[in-house]
Amino acid sequence: MARTPRKPDPRETVELRAGHRCEYCLAPQPVTGIRYHLEHVFPQSLGGTDDLENLALACPTCNYYKSNHLLAI
Repeated sequence: MARTPRKPDPRETVELRAGHRCEYCLAPQPVTGIRYHLEHVFPQSLGGTDDLENLALACPTCNYYKSNHLLAI
């Protein structure tokens, strides 16, 4: 029986795209020893989707700072 191809994991896809770095401050995930968040660039509370183009890898500090805003420093 033929095997069904595995659907790519969004986390894996975003982590690879980001080079395993926070997409805001560029801190490397492997060095920090913590798992970074999948963050919605355009927040779901404002109508954002789970599409890969709307997901970013973010360290906890950047993710909490940005919260549900559209822009963060």
